Amino acid sequence: MKFNIITRILFPVLCMGGSQTALAEEKAKNIAELDTVTVYGTVENPNFENFSKAGSVSSRAMNVNAMQSLDSIVRSVAGGYTQIDPGQGGVSVNIRNMSGLGRVNTLVDGVPQTQLGTSANGGGKFHTDGNGPMSQFSTLIDQNFLTRVDIAKGYNNGAAGLNALAGSANFKTIDVEDILLEQHKVGVLSRFNYGNNDL
Repeated sequence: MKFNIITRILFPVLCMGGSQTALAEEKAKNIAELDTVTVYGTVENPNFENFSKAGSVSSRAMNVNAMQSLDSIVRSVAGGYTQIDPGQGGVSVNIRNMSGLGRVNTLVDGVPQTQLGTSANGGGKFHTDGNGPMSQFSTLIDQNFLTRVDIAKGYNNGAAGLNALAGSANFKTIDVEDILLEQHKVGVLSRFNYGNNDL
């Protein structure tokens, strides 16, 4: 009796296992083998990319070109220019010959900057000494804290497109990931620079 119960249970299981093995062998016969496929590619430096359309974004890594000034990095982008007023120290980004509030939106870590600064002419008279007082919309930021700038021409979504006729420039500052590399508990970021007070 026990033999009949075991046979009734095991026999269907063994039959299904055998049929699946035969089915797998049939599928193995129908597999086609291909030749070896080799894929070649190159890594492109994002600093050499230019705008390809009116609403595109171009990025420049500031820590890669650490010896260049903020002026040089922004001006390396097609259509990008800067005005740094030595009296205020503010950076005004110019995209396609437009700058200022309502034309170019300047952001720091995604936050729009709307600072209007006015500087004196340094003791000189307005027109006689060549450099009169100046006022401009600009962003007060230290270049040593920047890691990247993303410049977008034309319309964009979100904060970058708000109040920006010509485009936007988003400056990214140092983050923890810029100093601590993967699987490291300690990191150091240092920079050496020298200069004088001659403006």
